[in-house]
Amino acid sequence: FGTIIFVVCLVLFLAVVLRVLSLPGWFDWTLWPLVFFAIACRASSLPLGSLRSHYFAGGVFWLFAFYFLGNVTYLAPVGAALIMGATWFFETFLYRWLNKKISHNFSAFFALLICEWVRMKWFYLAVGGVPWASWALPFAESPFLPLAAWVGEYGFLVLFLPIGVYLSRLFNGNYFVRYSILFFLVGLLAFCGYVLNPVQEPTSFLKCLSIQPNISVYDKNDEAFAEQFYRLQRDLSWEGVAENPDFDMLVWAETMWPLPAVESGLKGLMRRPWPGRDDEEIDFALLEKIQSELVIDLLQPASREVYFLTGAHFYQPVGVSSPFENDKYSKRSTDFVLFSSSGELLEHFSKQMLVPFGETLPFGNKLPGSEIISDWCQSVFGLRPDFETSSKEGPLKLTKTLPKIGGAVCWENVFEKPFRTQSQRGAEAFIILSNEDWLGKDQVEMRQMVSATKFRAAETGKSILRATNTGLTCIVHPNGEVEIGLEPVSKGFWLAELPIRNAEKPTFYVAWGYLLMPFLSILFLIYLFFFKLFVRISAIDE
Repeated sequence: FGTIIFVVCLVLFLAVVLRVLSLPGWFDWTLWPLVFFAIACRASSLPLGSLRSHYFAGGVFWLFAFYFLGNVTYLAPVGAALIMGATWFFETFLYRWLNKKISHNFSAFFALLICEWVRMKWFYLAVGGVPWASWALPFAESPFLPLAAWVGEYGFLVLFLPIGVYLSRLFNGNYFVRYSILFFLVGLLAFCGYVLNPVQEPTSFLKCLSIQPNISVYDKNDEAFAEQFYRLQRDLSWEGVAENPDFDMLVWAETMWPLPAVESGLKGLMRRPWPGRDDEEIDFALLEKIQSELVIDLLQPASREVYFLTGAHFYQPVGVSSPFENDKYSKRSTDFVLFSSSGELLEHFSKQMLVPFGETLPFGNKLPGSEIISDWCQSVFGLRPDFETSSKEGPLKLTKTLPKIGGAVCWENVFEKPFRTQSQRGAEAFIILSNEDWLGKDQVEMRQMVSATKFRAAETGKSILRATNTGLTCIVHPNGEVEIGLEPVSKGFWLAELPIRNAEKPTFYVAWGYLLMPFLSILFLIYLFFFKLFVRISAIDE
């Protein structure tokens, strides 16, 4: 009995370790082949042990995968692990249910595939998907990346999970021929990805002066620091303009705008809570006036008409009559905001994929007690999870001198949907605005963010500028090439020439390939239905 327990623990431990080590960033060399053995260990462990042991192993994996959240508070990785550990529980539960009906290989494949897809797309607690540390992420560093233009990140699960699952049964029979055929087919697909989907040549370039101020997130969130925070970035921007006067757009990273951003012409108050102090209230007209003046001040050294793009917390007004109104505090979203040289707000759209428990609570903060939890989170962690999404979605519309630019903010980098839908609406390039100082300075998380960006660029066939506060500021091209502009944890500016490509020629993934997972899921349900029906008919015949 002791030997059995030891074997179960060993297999579960190996499944955790191999999956962690296969993720980008842990080492300087490429370890994507490890993902096959990580899948094999996970598939081998599914029939073993109790559901509790699988929940515990899942918690350990996610503790490593989200360890960088410890930069916010040491409790954050533990909280994430306690919630995310349920993913391994559900994988095991679904496998064992399916294994009563179909073989190990099919059960393991569909259990891992379905649970991974649900986690990445919707998650289990009505807080949106959590597509961090996916099985496919290591392949961003592999020769197979061009396949993403055909099948996307989700499609990689369909292509590569079977290899790992077959490997899990390596010692139960001679699988050499099967492996050879699988690897041959995958190699053929990779070759087709290169040959049949060449990257389009750019039609033009957008010159983006990207500012990386390397400002501590704790200084940024200090109310008394706001004016100094603006001046630090403004002075660095002026240096950049003096050295690179021929630019089209000045770019600041996510939430680098030091004040609440507001729409023009609205009346009312901006009201928001501050822990341990009275609520802050500012008249909307005053905010609009200051906003315009600061933009004009920032862009005044430019020798021609240019634009200013930044990420900002965008607020809506509340009335002034009663503290008991429905909207006690101003609704807010994290927005992609574009200004003209004259200080006019030209356009904005909101982040659509919110960070679970960092920006939103289950069921969109609609559950009883959500406001109490938000108050507690803000007082303990400095984060208030009450953000909303607006109906405004990207890309930015065409202006006189700007192409259609799609956008994403930080966490959205790991989701395919914002990039795919904006590509379908005509985006010709993308800019990701990100502030990763929240997540530490050891660069593991940054490497994984860039790996996810490689998938987004390959899926859409468009180049992506990552404009960040602390790094990595770079351009990621559809072929996986990364053009580094500013090193992580450094202060500076970079004139990035962002390639613009024709939106009328979408990749296969943007046009059709994203339907692969829904199609496969429906096919599998049909298979299960007819399989069960066949078993019943056979039993009646007997």
